Amino acid sequence: MRCAVAVQLLVVPTDLAANEASRYNGVRVHMPLMPEPPRFQAVISLHGHLLIVGERATALEAARLHDLAAIALHGAGAIPFLNQPAAMYHYNSLLEVMDGLVQQ
Repeated sequence: MRCAVAVQLLVVPTDLAANEASRYNGVRVHMPLMPEPPRFQAVISLHGHLLIVGERATALEAARLHDLAAIALHGAGAIPFLNQPAAMYHYNSLLEVMDGLVQQ
């Protein structure tokens, strides 16, 4: 059963400032044409705190990361981790939390 936690999952360009990420409301992001494929990050907003999940990734990779993050967020063991004072975490830290949930 899922916990009742308001979570917003976003995929945003990596050059977007974290405080601007909350303006996006989904995964559709307009990007200008570039010689290389655009790179994205998965961003989660939880009670006003932004959690950056992953580094530079393709849109598909970022979408997979935020799907994994959603799974972790709905586990009871992830909630204390997200309530820590810092608003941003490296995705390796999130994976450690997920590993902890699996171990339980």
